[in-house]
Amino acid sequence: MSRRALRAEAGFAAFAVLLLVLGLGAASMLLAIETRSAGLLKGTRSDVLTRRLDGVADAVQAYYRATADRMDVADAAPIDCPGLLSAANAPELIAIGRMQCVIGARQRTPDGWLAHRSIWLWLAPEDQPDTSVYDAATDTLAPAAGAVWRHVDGRAVQLARLSDSLDRMDQLVDHLKRYYLARTAAAGSLDAVANFWVLAPCAGVDTPAPAGAPACTQGLYVAAAPVLAVTGLPAGIGSDAWGGPFEFRNSGAGVSASVPPYSARLRMTTPWGFVIERDLALPL
Repeated sequence: MSRRALRAEAGFAAFAVLLLVLGLGAASMLLAIETRSAGLLKGTRSDVLTRRLDGVADAVQAYYRATADRMDVADAAPIDCPGLLSAANAPELIAIGRMQCVIGARQRTPDGWLAHRSIWLWLAPEDQPDTSVYDAATDTLAPAAGAVWRHVDGRAVQLARLSDSLDRMDQLVDHLKRYYLARTAAAGSLDAVANFWVLAPCAGVDTPAPAGAPACTQGLYVAAAPVLAVTGLPAGIGSDAWGGPFEFRNSGAGVSASVPPYSARLRMTTPWGFVIERDLALPL
């Protein structure tokens, strides 16, 4: 073989090696780009799903607030997870098969003044089994590694409603105090001859007011707003923050209806049955 042929063959071999190296490099670059792109897409998808879960949690919180008068009436929740997620408009997360939900056991304070429950929402791990566990005894969720979870706290909702209700009750008491003081001032004595908590006639009441007083409740609690309208009851303080009526009683057990200082009673009952009473006897 001539020198020219050898040089040509060597040049071709070198060119082939160069093409091979370039090909391998290009393939490696493509693989790196594809791997990074897949990672970025996975990260983007994860961010999107997390935002979707945040939106579902916000919707569930809003649902809890809107139905606070029913959510904790009994140990059993009034809605199940499929119904709750439907109300929260979570079809996308349900469709991917990772959306999980637990409506927790109802919790009550030892004396019963507050009841609430937790709602746990989570996206199960994508590449491994979901080992998340809810413990009803402690009302806690132990999420699996890789799970994305959110906690909707019913305690905060019900505590806010209770606080608002007690504020309204205080406003009602203050209003009735002003009413009664105005009536007794007009009569010239705090221990006036008439009981301005009750309108005549009323069985068992010796000195009911002849006019301008709440109607006799016959020893029973009745919805406060209608019977107290005669006192000039302001709007918005005749019911609690769950929408239940305050109740009023101006005769019967525990009420001084015939002996000064005359009294009456107010009552509020929470949706879970805890009763709060206020005695209306001057000085309040």
